Amino acid sequence: MSIYKRMIYNENKKIRALYFCGTNLNLIATEIKKDISFVKEIISSMQYERKRKRYYRWLVNFAYSNNMSLLDISKKTKVNVLTLRKVKRENNICTKRQVHNKKINEDVEKLMVERYSSGFTCSFIAKEFGFKTSKTVEDVLFKNGIPTRIPRKRRLLDYDYFKKINNHDKAYILGLLYTDGYIYRNYEGICIQLTQSDKYLLERIASKIGKAVTVIDVDCKSKRLIMPNSKNMSRLGIYSRELAEQVKSLGVIRNKTYNLEMTKKVPDKYLYSFLRGVIDGDGCIGVYKTGINCNFVSMSPKFVEQLVSLPKLKNVFKVYTSKNGLKTVRVQGGKEKTISFLKLLYKNKNDLFLERKYEKVQDYLC
Repeated sequence: MSIYKRMIYNENKKIRALYFCGTNLNLIATEIKKDISFVKEIISSMQYERKRKRYYRWLVNFAYSNNMSLLDISKKTKVNVLTLRKVKRENNICTKRQVHNKKINEDVEKLMVERYSSGFTCSFIAKEFGFKTSKTVEDVLFKNGIPTRIPRKRRLLDYDYFKKINNHDKAYILGLLYTDGYIYRNYEGICIQLTQSDKYLLERIASKIGKAVTVIDVDCKSKRLIMPNSKNMSRLGIYSRELAEQVKSLGVIRNKTYNLEMTKKVPDKYLYSFLRGVIDGDGCIGVYKTGINCNFVSMSPKFVEQLVSLPKLKNVFKVYTSKNGLKTVRVQGGKEKTISFLKLLYKNKNDLFLERKYEKVQDYLC
């Protein structure tokens, strides 16, 4: 092999090694002392992107075939562990099935049942007998017909909260999820994000669903470098696949901005509470010398069409469409009809409403 070809071969080899580790293209270019366009050309011509994806899948499969953790593989290969976890999720690669534990016998089962009946938890008993998880203990209890107690974790969250919209609070929270809510990862949870000044509303919602619901502050310092007027936010997080699947059946889907559809599972008697959530999320209430305005906006044409066509809302709204497809849904009929609408909107508000919007019109609702 000529010296020139050997140099090219070594450069390609170095680019491949760095690229497969997830190194930034600019850093690769700096490392080999070449222009970034040269790096991109090599990656494209050698099909390294496709090969890297295949390599990552192989690493994940190798980990579970050899009873290794992704963290161990990450340390050995220098591939980011988060990248490997993402590949695992996207390709639905299951963890290796555990071999049946041979420590279990009738005497051990009897002791486990006795310990559980004495008040010890499944997790505690599992550790006591040298098992990694409580699943083994739960299986023993099921086998012996022993009903299990509700774990403390489950007592801290209402796992059936969104199974049925049967009160005004649930309808309001669903409306807020339609606008300011989003699905965490692949239906692993639900989040709602509001400005930090509205944090009190998230805390009220959290108190209704369970103590396991978290409300944290989000510093938007980095975002302000691009958008100087960005405010700090507060985020409510409910990390439960069960609740995420429930709201999915109610219309709250991933990437819902353009694909939202109105659910049929909100009873008419809770419809205005649902609308209060929508308006608190993406709506506006304005009080002027000449009258009162109430509207909300949406980029989902199906949602708007289905909502305004509901029998109970017939002739209540007028829809305006801007050039970019944004729908503005406004209460029509002048000041008196808008006040009548707002009275219905806040009739069953309880403690779930944005105070800054309600304060504008509360004198008109007496």
